[in-house]
Amino acid sequence: MKITRKQLRSIIRESLMEGYNSMSSASKAHAEAVKRKFMKLNPSAKVGIDTREGWVTVNGQKAINMSQASGSPLTDEEMMDKMQAIEDDDASPGGPVGDRLTGVPYDEMR
Repeated sequence: MKITRKQLRSIIRESLMEGYNSMSSASKAHAEAVKRKFMKLNPSAKVGIDTREGWVTVNGQKAINMSQASGSPLTDEEMMDKMQAIEDDDASPGGPVGDRLTGVPYDEMR
């Protein structure tokens, strides 16, 4: 099969439009599977998958970086633990106490 110049240009254009941190199709399938498992345990949570930026969000907060540039893949249990941590932060009264990434309380950050 021969590829024409027009086809080659369209292939290159499509690859350039895909962002650096975009999610691969395999990562998206894995995220969808984990989303289904998590939604069975937490039906009130709002889980979204942002394929352009490569994030899985829980209740509007970034939970898991699934982009191609994120490094080693996570297991299902690790992903669900991270998602559950954000769900627990949202469910606790008064909101989060500190920064989730560093664990430093907000009043000590200033």
